[in-house]
Amino acid sequence: MNAPLHIVIAGRAGYEYDFEETNDGKRELVKTGVKMRTEAEFGFEPSLLVEMERTQTPTGTGGFTIHRTATVIGDRFGVLDGKTCVDPTFKFFLPHIKLLTPGAHAPVDTAVKTDAGVDEDGGDAWARERKTRTILAEEIQGELVNAYPGQTAAEKKAKADLLAAFFGTRSWTAVEGMDSRRLRHGLRALRERLGVQAADVVTAPGGGSNAESTVVGDSGESPAGTDGTRRRDDLAGSEASASDEGGG
Repeated sequence: MNAPLHIVIAGRAGYEYDFEETNDGKRELVKTGVKMRTEAEFGFEPSLLVEMERTQTPTGTGGFTIHRTATVIGDRFGVLDGKTCVDPTFKFFLPHIKLLTPGAHAPVDTAVKTDAGVDEDGGDAWARERKTRTILAEEIQGELVNAYPGQTAAEKKAKADLLAAFFGTRSWTAVEGMDSRRLRHGLRALRERLGVQAADVVTAPGGGSNAESTVVGDSGESPAGTDGTRRRDDLAGSEASASDEGGG
């Protein structure tokens, strides 16, 4: 695209197909046109698009004369659009050539990149939000299991009551579907109720697929095993049961 020259592209022709409804109501695949056999819509990108077709004319003596017929399918300037010519020469294309600006070159600045909203790991804003929700939900689940590790009816009810009080629902599925802002606010309030040291969940820069979560206390350090903030790997052994009782 940035080459300072005109480019002639020669490609094989291919048929375009579409479904048509027959008189008896059936849909039938039929040929509807011809296009250059290239990827996607590349065949319509050139400034001048010409279809070349080989034709044979009987000589009357048992032989044939072969001709090449040019049909202009697309012309950016509109001076040749739809015209045909048998065995065309440069003169046939001259009206289009005259409208080209000699020496004109407008390259595309490839250094400028559109902000697609993705990080270095390829994750977009929604991917980062979804991962943050998962981390916060696991932290909430860990605090509930830490406070009420048993399976008794009283402990299950206590966990369900805490969910209802801080998240407005007794459904663990509903909690997992809440936005990260509400989950973060509820987690802080839950920790205050349980008397757990105040902490925030942070994610690694980028928030991509390799992000890790850390629980940071007031001192700025990451406690490895305090009563209030246990590391996530300490919760691994209880996740099987916690998933059933996270919401009660």
